[in-house]
Amino acid sequence: MNYYKCAVIAAAFAITAGTMPTMASAPYTDIGSGPARAAVDYLYDTHCLNFIQTGDFKPAQALTRGELASLLYGAMVNFQQNNPWSQTSQTALPAGRDAVKVLSENGILKGYPDGSFHSDEVVTRETFAVAVYHALNYFQMGSSDGAVKPYSDEGKISSWALPAVQVLQSKNLFPAATEFQPQRVVTRAEAADMVYHLMKADDTYVSHVAVQTGVLKSITAEFGSPVEFFTKGTMYWQGDKMVIAMKGGAGKLFQTRLKEDVHPYSALVFKTTKYGRDDYDLAINRAVRCLVRHEGVENYVGAEPDYANEKIILTVRHPAEETLQSELDKVVGAGFAKVVVLPQGTTRPTTTGTKKI
Repeated sequence: MNYYKCAVIAAAFAITAGTMPTMASAPYTDIGSGPARAAVDYLYDTHCLNFIQTGDFKPAQALTRGELASLLYGAMVNFQQNNPWSQTSQTALPAGRDAVKVLSENGILKGYPDGSFHSDEVVTRETFAVAVYHALNYFQMGSSDGAVKPYSDEGKISSWALPAVQVLQSKNLFPAATEFQPQRVVTRAEAADMVYHLMKADDTYVSHVAVQTGVLKSITAEFGSPVEFFTKGTMYWQGDKMVIAMKGGAGKLFQTRLKEDVHPYSALVFKTTKYGRDDYDLAINRAVRCLVRHEGVENYVGAEPDYANEKIILTVRHPAEETLQSELDKVVGAGFAKVVVLPQGTTRPTTTGTKKI
């Protein structure tokens, strides 16, 4: 089988696999309810807890440096995707890469002088504070929110960590206390709570899983199955809003069903669109064939829909020939396909701020 056929078949498989919605509920059985549950559910929902591979969260277990890297990396990628205004002068943090390497490259969580990272080493409160502070600085949000009353044990805080501790204290990211206890280890539950409040300062959390479950219930009742719905429209997340985009708009009966099945209903946004998901899938198949035929399989990286902007995005390793765009316009329609060059040092393109389902 030649390279051209391999690329097209691989792309078709990826498209087919992505046609049906995928959902997951937080599997942890040792969290209970209340604020801790909200924090853990949100971080699980936004793919920040990929380092936990068991059915237990183990909230009292000490956080390791490797776990901190994974947690903070996931939070930063999620934050920049849902807050495009946070990007100013720096290059967007690349998604889909090794967390330790990316954070080390950007000076957020550094390794040791000998080049090692010590992933299994537990994280102290002052080390955690410095890593979070560097993450805030990456988004140019590391300034203090005002004067704070010093901790009674401030003299025990390392000089390299004190500025970070003071900034995080001013932002109320550490629970109120008279002592900071800089050398005490950070537990998974504490880390989850602080990162959650860093990402969701207003403490509002919309469960993506719960909303998506309700939407799928309404879709099944209205259209018989998601497959039928995707011939007429699509749905995707933008931050904590699920956009339901349909040709001709969503009908009144469908919206009535959604009001009964989705809580909160305010998490839904309706949009009239030209395309259903099936249209995107077909266009991607055609566009990939065109690109590989025109550029060769070596320059092809990937393809994905951009539902928010009603386009398909084709990613290449190197700038394509100028004639490719005109060829794509003929195959899928003028302006429907956009070609982007893979940012240097990344393995996949960064997303456009929408979460596909």
